[in-house]
Amino acid sequence: MIFSIHATGLGGQGVLTLTKLLAEYTRDRGLKTTTFNSKGMAQRGGRVTSDLRICDQQDREFDPRIAEGGADLLLAMEVGEALNSKGLIKTDGTVLLYGRRIIPTTMVMEKKGGYPEFDEVRDHFQLLAGPVHLVPAVDAGANIYMLGVLAAVLPGAGAFFEADPVQLEQILRTRLNRNSDANIAALRGGFEYGKKIAQES
Repeated sequence: MIFSIHATGLGGQGVLTLTKLLAEYTRDRGLKTTTFNSKGMAQRGGRVTSDLRICDQQDREFDPRIAEGGADLLLAMEVGEALNSKGLIKTDGTVLLYGRRIIPTTMVMEKKGGYPEFDEVRDHFQLLAGPVHLVPAVDAGANIYMLGVLAAVLPGAGAFFEADPVQLEQILRTRLNRNSDANIAALRGGFEYGKKIAQES
């Protein structure tokens, strides 16, 4: 069995760190895990994506990239980037949409309208996929907060594995060299919010 997660956002939002930490967790538990990252102009706030595929068979061969309509879960750190990845989500897939809307500078300078609102994006995905959850923005540590949310909703999203928050905390303590206490707090806060989402689904 393979569970596929597509994470997307903008450079500086910590998308690759989020998937790297979860990949380390699943590998530590003996699950074959692949990642396929695309950074583009990430250093300038450009698009960043990460495909994370987790399999319960070590000898199984599969493409690390997620095909169209192949993502069990889409985690988007920014509204517009969610739409850019809409073709990847399964018809019954779960969408986690972080409450951040970053309007491109060119649109502001040229006074162009049309950048999507949260409600529009939510409604759009509700026509394409399964559960769509809007996660309100937090003051700091958004990617780690979203890792906590993700850990809590994985079972309800059809994952064959669970992400133990205590074990994730240990990985944070050993792998992130700074702001350890703040990261742990963010992870715990996200996990608590994720449990509410899971109960409501």
